[in-house]
Amino acid sequence: MAVAGAAAFLDRFFAGQGRQSGITERAAVLATARTLADLRQARDLSIADVATRSGLSARQLESDGIRSADVEDLALYLGALDMRLDLSSQGVPLR
Repeated sequence: MAVAGAAAFLDRFFAGQGRQSGITERAAVLATARTLADLRQARDLSIADVATRSGLSARQLESDGIRSADVEDLALYLGALDMRLDLSSQGVPLR
């Protein structure tokens, strides 16, 4: 199935709910998100460089791309890129 863009998708599957449920705002955030690999490559670092700087194993970084990492590993990875991890939380009503 193909739709002609985000607006068409929202109209088709979430008619009248896009703004109310925060879908539009969340979609905008995701559209600008960057992957860890993007951040690493933008700094001209190899996986081996990140492994050395972070203390994480290159094998772990290569095999699962740190997808299943805990917060500590993510903080180490970002630290190797001279970045800092900031976490925040928002209450979301349960339905």
